[in-house]
Amino acid sequence: MTEFPAIEHLIPHRAPMVFLDRVSEFTTTRLVAHYLPPLEHWCGERGLPSFMGIEIIAQAIAAHNSLHSRQTNANAAPSLGVLLGTRRYEATQPFFPLAEEITVVIEEKMQDASGFGAFEGVLFSARQVKLASATVKVFRPADFSAYMTSPRTP
Repeated sequence: MTEFPAIEHLIPHRAPMVFLDRVSEFTTTRLVAHYLPPLEHWCGERGLPSFMGIEIIAQAIAAHNSLHSRQTNANAAPSLGVLLGTRRYEATQPFFPLAEEITVVIEEKMQDASGFGAFEGVLFSARQVKLASATVKVFRPADFSAYMTSPRTP
């Protein structure tokens, strides 16, 4: 079994905005990660709202990008990028179950040299029931700081 770095070394997010606990599988085009929502973390009495699934997928993509960067630079900082959106996010229920681990599987469908990419993401319950899925578009600029401070035109 491969040991992966702790999540805080793979994504730029910090509590309370961390929606991954660990990575269990990584290839150049795929990542599997897990998240057990703590009862006090965005959960109500009915569970974690399913709209949070898009953020779980996005953080898995960030972890994938960081692990990919670490293949050429073992000390690479967490990848910074932008979630551009999705045309399709489908959840099978309005809330994800309480006290049940969520598995997220993401697969890279395309990534171009400028940093634009598309990923398929699927969330599963501990019983392997599909909870949600999305095709997510992302952008990882070569110089994130310059990108964020550059002027935008409407």
